Amino acid sequence: MRGRRFCRLSDGRVRKRHRLGWPGLAACAWLLAAGCVPSYEGLLEGADGVIIRLADITRITGDSDLTEDEQREALRALGLTDESLIDLLVRGL
Repeated sequence: MRGRRFCRLSDGRVRKRHRLGWPGLAACAWLLAAGCVPSYEGLLEGADGVIIRLADITRITGDSDLTEDEQREALRALGLTDESLIDLLVRGL
């Protein structure tokens, strides 16, 4: 049984009822999904395009067993190339 194709407005006018149907719902879902972007919170991008997590940086700079030179090398191995940034991270500023 199909629903009514027309509806009566409060002022007495009659209009055709709009239905999205499956194609319309799929199009709406696609548009909503296309607008979603992943969260990059807590991430940096290295010079080579590799994603660097801030948790990894914190793990390295918070390791008291590593010397400053070892911390610098570990940060370079993650993909950081900016020496002034590496200095700031190792010094804890």
